[in-house]
Amino acid sequence: MFSIVDFEAICFDTDNAQQPTATENISHYQRGLNYAKTTRLHNTVLGLYEGHVNAITSSGHHPDFIAGCLAGARGKNVRFVQTTFSGNPARIGVNHYTLEGSNEPILISYPLSPSARKSEQVQYLKSIAQIPDEKITFLPKPSLIISSQTPQRKMVFPQEGGTALALHTITGLPVIKMHRDSKARDFEKPVLERIANDSTVYITGHSSLQSETLGGLYRNLHAVEKKSWTLQNYRDLILSQSQLQENDTLTIVLWACEAGGGGINSVAAKLALLFQEKGINTRIIASTVEMLRFDGKPEKNETLVKMGAIAFNPNDQYNPEGRLRFRTAKPGTVRIFSCNRNGLFESKNKGDIFFTPEGITGIDLTKTITHQCRATLEITQSPYFRKELTKREDAETVLHQMFKKNPSTSPCLLRPSSHQMTGYFTFAVSYLNKENKQCEHMLYRIDNKGQLFNTELPNEVGKLIPLNGLTPLAQIMQINSALFPGITHTGKQEVNEGTAITENEEALPLPLPLPLPLQSPSPVSLPKTTYDDTTPLHKKIQLAVQQASSHYQTYHTIWLHDRGFKSGWFSFFRHGQKGRDNAFQLSTADVWQKGSAKEMVNFLRETTHLRFHHHSFGSYLFDELKTVVEKLDPNRSVDNWDDLLDELPVLAMNP
Repeated sequence: MFSIVDFEAICFDTDNAQQPTATENISHYQRGLNYAKTTRLHNTVLGLYEGHVNAITSSGHHPDFIAGCLAGARGKNVRFVQTTFSGNPARIGVNHYTLEGSNEPILISYPLSPSARKSEQVQYLKSIAQIPDEKITFLPKPSLIISSQTPQRKMVFPQEGGTALALHTITGLPVIKMHRDSKARDFEKPVLERIANDSTVYITGHSSLQSETLGGLYRNLHAVEKKSWTLQNYRDLILSQSQLQENDTLTIVLWACEAGGGGINSVAAKLALLFQEKGINTRIIASTVEMLRFDGKPEKNETLVKMGAIAFNPNDQYNPEGRLRFRTAKPGTVRIFSCNRNGLFESKNKGDIFFTPEGITGIDLTKTITHQCRATLEITQSPYFRKELTKREDAETVLHQMFKKNPSTSPCLLRPSSHQMTGYFTFAVSYLNKENKQCEHMLYRIDNKGQLFNTELPNEVGKLIPLNGLTPLAQIMQINSALFPGITHTGKQEVNEGTAITENEEALPLPLPLPLPLQSPSPVSLPKTTYDDTTPLHKKIQLAVQQASSHYQTYHTIWLHDRGFKSGWFSFFRHGQKGRDNAFQLSTADVWQKGSAKEMVNFLRETTHLRFHHHSFGSYLFDELKTVVEKLDPNRSVDNWDDLLDELPVLAMNP
């Protein structure tokens, strides 16, 4: 047994593991060095102080990558010594390293069994070295700051870009810029790749009451230009590289004026609903009034470090400490919006909220109101729902376009009504009658208890429709079954629809990772997909499902299957056995063997989770079906699931 002064230890967090994108010509160690430089990882951020002994839990990167991060943060080389194992067969591995100029070993542990837990790693490390629990910390939390105000170099935080710089100075989190094209640069992508379940993203910029955008002052060496970005730009930037998957929870801090004002029409509510479209739960902190600018001086109960740190200078040294208040212009104006599968809720916070290197403090919710219940979200997240078609005339134009593509059906859609009523969500079922070529509209309302009403007048609630245990969406589809042919919707209505969720829902347990290989195996060669033009469409769809399932299953079997987005490690650790089970269940559904092409398309339309993100089973199936569409009609190009589901019914006219 060694003494505590002999060791530092780093252990992987197997509950949230991920693997950096593989690069053939760069070692994991060198990539760690590069990562430390580009993301401003310094001693204080890593939790590794000179002269102190720490055990660090990381996010599951390769141990050499962590060693490279440590070397970059310390400015000293790290040398590999040996590997030891625990268990027979081995369940945990520990790599031993030494830091240049020191004889003190550094321990980095990682799982070798799918069932190995973080607690086992800590226990094994303690069997090697006497490391107390209080010395076990985390690598930089998977959080970041997105700044729409880009300061010039050497500019201190009372000036432009001050919000991001002040947050960076206190929290030590890396800052990425919101570029004109709203795309991350290569050196910023590793920061975004860290964003996962329970991460926090700070967004700084200019806003106004019920705005549709967030803006800032974009500045470079040669030009000054004001720029605004849509809320969807911010959502897509975060999801483009992150590890977020369906039912994960993300905390967002909107440091922007009046972003929490306006209730359901607030910037915060709109952003929350945009993330919910992708299945991401959110907790968004915002203000109903203006946010204060910085004067460089601490407020009461607030501790700031001295000025001068530069958030965008990778060589700058800073020392995160103290706390920073969420600086609203008036007290009692902090709002927290929670959006999950139970609905969208807005709560008032009792006191001030502070940001520290450890996270967010001061959250104390009260006076929670419901903006949208679970039943309303089911409507708005349905693939039939077209949120942009508020006006009847616009909806009718789209219906005629749909009918022109497929004259054999009566096209229909769901859309928000232009006649909303306080306390209710009002929407319409709009369809085109193929017999008389006329568009018709049926008006419905849902209250915050999940009750469904049918009305003919915009100023009346209408008649209550019994749900008979179904959700409002399922009941509407059953009532109007002629408009939704081939769909069996059995959604059950759940109780307590009006109950607010004041805490984040408990996250579903993540799948355990497979053993960390010493060298990543090569992908298995899969047969190319071919589609005979003479084959009926339902056969083509069957083949597409089989191919997608084969690729996805193989991808998980070998751990690594690069599809041009990320290493397969990312998706396995986030989807794991659950992802494989979902893929198997969907690909073996009866509809693929017994259904017509139309029934298959309707099944796809109803399986909404397929639309989520670019490293799920749905992305594999989308690629195969996209090939089907573009093979049969070379003039067509589909870029998303909505386009795909519009085109497939046209091809299904002769199943």
